[in-house]
Amino acid sequence: MQLGRRSVVESAKTWRELAADEFPFPRNANFVGRKKELHDLQVLLFREEHKFVDIEIDRKGKKPLTMEESEECIEIEGSLSKSSHRSFMKKRHGKEITGREFSLGKGVACVCGDSGIGKTELLLEFAYKFSQRYKMVLWVGGEARYLRENYMRLLPKLGVDVGIGNEVYTDGNGRRSFEDIEGDAIAKVRKELMRDIPFLLVIDNLESDKDWWDGRSIMELLPYAGGETHVLISTRLPQLMNVKPLRLLYLSSLEAMSLMTRSLRYIRTEDIDALRIIEDKIGRLPMGLALAGAILSELQIDPPKLLNLINKMPLSELTWGTKEDRVLNRNPFLVQLLDFCFSVLDQSNNFEKLALGMAEASTWFAPSPIPISFLSLAACEISKERKHMHVWRTLRHMISCSCMKPRTSTKNSEDEASSLLIRLGIAKRSTKERYLSFHDIIKLHARRRSNVEVARAVVRAIIIEGSVTQHYDHIWAACFLLFKFGTGSAVVDLSTRDLVLFIKQLVLPLVSQSFRMLSMYNSALELLRLASNTLDVVVDSFISGTNNESLCLTSAKRRSNAVSNALLHQDLEYLRATILETRALIMLKGGQYNSAEQLCRTAVSIKEGFSALVCGDDAAPRSGPSLLRQHRRRRRRPPGRRRRRRRREFTHVLSLLSSASISFFTEWRPTLSIPTEEICKVYAGGADESPKKSLAPEKLLYARERAGPGLKLVRMAVPLRDTEDENLLDYLEVCLDFIDEGRKEGSVLVHCFAGVSRSAAIVIGYLMRTEQKSLEDALESLKESCEFVCPNDGFLDQLKMFEEMGFKVDTASPIYKRFRLKIIGQSYQLGAKIDGSIFEADPGLSSEPNFSADAPKESEQKTAYRCKKCRRIVALEENVVSHPLKWMTSVKDGALEGKLSCIHCDARLGYFNWSGIQCSCGSWITPAFQIHKSKVDISTT
Repeated sequence: MQLGRRSVVESAKTWRELAADEFPFPRNANFVGRKKELHDLQVLLFREEHKFVDIEIDRKGKKPLTMEESEECIEIEGSLSKSSHRSFMKKRHGKEITGREFSLGKGVACVCGDSGIGKTELLLEFAYKFSQRYKMVLWVGGEARYLRENYMRLLPKLGVDVGIGNEVYTDGNGRRSFEDIEGDAIAKVRKELMRDIPFLLVIDNLESDKDWWDGRSIMELLPYAGGETHVLISTRLPQLMNVKPLRLLYLSSLEAMSLMTRSLRYIRTEDIDALRIIEDKIGRLPMGLALAGAILSELQIDPPKLLNLINKMPLSELTWGTKEDRVLNRNPFLVQLLDFCFSVLDQSNNFEKLALGMAEASTWFAPSPIPISFLSLAACEISKERKHMHVWRTLRHMISCSCMKPRTSTKNSEDEASSLLIRLGIAKRSTKERYLSFHDIIKLHARRRSNVEVARAVVRAIIIEGSVTQHYDHIWAACFLLFKFGTGSAVVDLSTRDLVLFIKQLVLPLVSQSFRMLSMYNSALELLRLASNTLDVVVDSFISGTNNESLCLTSAKRRSNAVSNALLHQDLEYLRATILETRALIMLKGGQYNSAEQLCRTAVSIKEGFSALVCGDDAAPRSGPSLLRQHRRRRRRPPGRRRRRRRREFTHVLSLLSSASISFFTEWRPTLSIPTEEICKVYAGGADESPKKSLAPEKLLYARERAGPGLKLVRMAVPLRDTEDENLLDYLEVCLDFIDEGRKEGSVLVHCFAGVSRSAAIVIGYLMRTEQKSLEDALESLKESCEFVCPNDGFLDQLKMFEEMGFKVDTASPIYKRFRLKIIGQSYQLGAKIDGSIFEADPGLSSEPNFSADAPKESEQKTAYRCKKCRRIVALEENVVSHPLKWMTSVKDGALEGKLSCIHCDARLGYFNWSGIQCSCGSWITPAFQIHKSKVDISTT
């Protein structure tokens, strides 16, 4: 039996799962030195003086309390006693805190130093050592392009949800900027960090004190000083705002020697001399010392031989210009050491070749740990015919293969290659399973060996196995390679198919997650804009004919690839439209309605224009910026083939839009001037229209006009919305008759806003009526020409009724009457006023308009329903399908339910309910107008 609240148990379980991923790397078992720096950090964060309390904890949990006393300090292993805790809290929060103590303890500590000096290792050791004092360690990568997203990724760990739904962000003064919305999301993270819960926030390798995306100060991300949360920052910057940094110095000679000789059992005098030379030439840089120690351990060679092999490496002639390359620029021996490491990987064994490719590919990934599968895929993508520099070809005779330990692993093994990288000190394990991390200096050196082909292989590997939820940072790295962000330039140029695949599978989901879950609007919009610009360039190359991926093929193969290229072009166009629609959605979330509307119109014009081209209609009006330029080159006609008959031009246009105005075209292109001349406007209540339609009399049925140059086009505009509850049946026959009329004189263009639902429904109805096809057959026939058509479910249901009524709209059919009643009921549910003009004529009054057409003639014998009291006709047989008649005055009062009384004698005849009544047969009629048979007599008229 489990006691306690289930929510608490689930929260504790979730916290334990998140706590397991607190640290990016395992604890360094070979960590040496830095005791003074660890003490200084402890004083800065915990406000403890030289008699500090040092908690040494290998794992979370309690340990037996042991105390060791010395002249310098008191070390306590385990947890603090209550008295020590009370004295510590008194000193921390009491009044006797001095100004010096307060200036030291603001909860923020900054560690600065050159690359490779050991900043990350120091922060990692501190985090492991004092993790018991914090609820959770929050590790954030501080690289400029990734800082904001890494920081916002803390939201799940903190239990905060800033995901957005359909709300629009506006305030009382109007719309809000995206910077304000992003600021609110950041404030939620800061609020959680400023609670009375001790967190350790580690920002590793901070590259700038300004955010790369919008220039926001780093101080806006940090919690206020003096709280329970402590902040640790490592950076190469000499000064970070008003925080006095703790500058790391190089290791002492004893510590440097310990770092290199950890695997040597016997050390001779000549070995010590060689190690001293290596130490001096590296400059006691911890990263270089650890690399030299790993090589000595893996290759099992003595230090003098290693020194000799390194000295034989030719000095690089390349210069390092950027600030990040200062260490390599002023330390040529370190460059030689790295050259030696890569030359070790450049061996004949296949798995070592794989390790070399993995090391070279690492430079193009994000700074975070990299999946081994990504590295392996990228290494396999690299061409085997890669051209090495001459210096690498001359080094093989210098390094004997006997230096390498014999291995029994299988060739081309990812595990063996990654293990070799780790043993050589080139890569480092991550706490995530099958992930590797590479130092920035290793990546910079690998980039010198790398080229664009390696970067392209990295992007392809991300396309194959990338997942937005797990590899978002590496997907961003691929985006930085493909698109031109800021003042940078694009590095990789993918093929058109790979580009479409990358944007579909990775870019669009990444954008959706960025602004929905992390409220990162500016970065999402910028990525969409750059992707859209890239696609525009590709589409323009398709139009001009310069983008022909099969130019090297024979003419026969080119013809076989024509269909494939056409489908690829179609994917490009619809992907462009999808990107514009996504940008419009983000604009709507920020309340920027005008920009969103313009983007939507552009997207629709792209779809409509390319849809006309796909359908093969050469005379289709080409509207929108994405339409293909018409090639005027004539192909030579094969002998014996007849000349193709030219299609007739359009003479009639059927517009199915929410508004019947011609402004639909002029709004798309303001400079467009379309001459028009109105012919007529027909309303539902007109004399030539059936009174049994469910449309209100003032409802516009259609408008006809002449348009275009010379007023040659006849255009009929039908106001029809693309919604499931829209009444299509009452407009259907008018549209079909217009198409018949147009086809007798020429060709007819049927269009709507997107060319997917409304126009498709009308064309399907026309195919059903003219060819007597079922709904399914007509829809399938239309999809053979335009596969993207998709009428909404409401239109499909009404077309099914059209089929059941014999391919016509029969107002006397029970099917139509039930539909008509449903439309009236929906109007009531929406709060519309019930207009009595839509009711059928009162059969008891011969003076009703158009009644003579429906009233029974003397020669006809029809069933009539009369009031038992006064013998007045209240309904005819054709009115039995429950829909209201004009004498039902109580229905027009707007009540949800009520009685039906005879208009002549006021006798009660029945009951009505707009919500519905269950019939005696068991079916539910909504709405229902019920007349009791006991209250009426059935006779013939």
